[in-house]
Amino acid sequence: MLDAAENIYGNWFFNTAQAGAEGFYSFLARLNSLEEARSLVDAGIPVIASVTYGPGELKGSPIEKTRGHLLVIKGFDAGGDVITNDPAAPGPSGVERVYDRQQFSSAWLKNKFGTCYIVARRLNSLLAVKAPFTDFFFSPPKAAGERRKLIESQLVENERVELLELSGSWAKVKALEQASLKADNKTLTPYQGWLPADTLAFSLPLAPAMVVRAKTAGGVSAGVKLRPLRGATPGTVTALFGGRNAVIKLKDLNPLPVKLAPAVLRRKLLDAARLFLGDKYYWGGRSAWGVDCSGLVSLAYRVWGIDVPRNAHDQFHAARRIRKAGLKPADLLFTTDSKKPDYIGHVMLYAGGGRLIEATQDSGDVREVTFTKKFGVSFAALKDGAPVKGRRLFFGRLLK
Repeated sequence: MLDAAENIYGNWFFNTAQAGAEGFYSFLARLNSLEEARSLVDAGIPVIASVTYGPGELKGSPIEKTRGHLLVIKGFDAGGDVITNDPAAPGPSGVERVYDRQQFSSAWLKNKFGTCYIVARRLNSLLAVKAPFTDFFFSPPKAAGERRKLIESQLVENERVELLELSGSWAKVKALEQASLKADNKTLTPYQGWLPADTLAFSLPLAPAMVVRAKTAGGVSAGVKLRPLRGATPGTVTALFGGRNAVIKLKDLNPLPVKLAPAVLRRKLLDAARLFLGDKYYWGGRSAWGVDCSGLVSLAYRVWGIDVPRNAHDQFHAARRIRKAGLKPADLLFTTDSKKPDYIGHVMLYAGGGRLIEATQDSGDVREVTFTKKFGVSFAALKDGAPVKGRRLFFGRLLK
């Protein structure tokens, strides 16, 4: 796109406007690493990089040197070198060029600070929650009184979504990190629902490196996944979200993937659930500010690197059925809905020693109690699938 006033083709704003006129989403960005570029390329979005280099600084280039040149990053070879389309090539057969990773990094990241265009037909999957948490609804509530009836779940900060539809101030999305079963009770698919559109922000599809293990840390909920930057003070990191920064202590984070011995992992899962003891029960809750029964299980597992289906019925079908005699700490207990005998309406964590941890409407909070207090009969008297207080009780395991 020629900027006639300056007689140049390098006007960033003119170029993005022209791309928009052709039906593309387009914006200027600065990336910090080749891995960030890879994340976009893997998502099907090529990166148009601006490079500067001198003689011999980018071997294999069709031009010896340049103060500013654009080329398209379209992939990486097995050795990590950068596969590009370089428009400076003298003919079509020479357009594809593979550049040395270190030399390309210098030409782009060092000399031009990672400046690039992002141009794509769709950016719907490059979104994440920017609020500390947001409620997630079956359909947009029209009044405050409808919220409990319509709420499905909560999404926490940095949780990825794919935009499906906009309606006024509401966005219909797929919650990419919360799975739900289809009607066949076999196939997991992302939850679909509605949330306020202003809780979303553009986010690169980068693999997270850490997850918050504390109930809250720097105002961030347990279960938030992130890629941290080095903190300004020792023992901390800085997390960048869609509108703010958060300083988080390293002791409040788990590195991903989590690698622990099975017995240790089970203890850690229960420790995570106990962070919520005494909190009020929150229908649909799945954040530090409130949980329901399956939300408690979801977060307890998530902070230790394990994502599980969102609701109790789906967790039941994802779990392996086990006998009571085989129960171990952090295994799950399921009860059917009193009005729907074939539907799992409640899930609890087995705490060992005939005790359980649950977020329950019975007491309106998160509690750790004995089987006797919960069911009116001792743990020894319970049987798999047997009726208890009008419900059937099952035992399941999500861990290997």
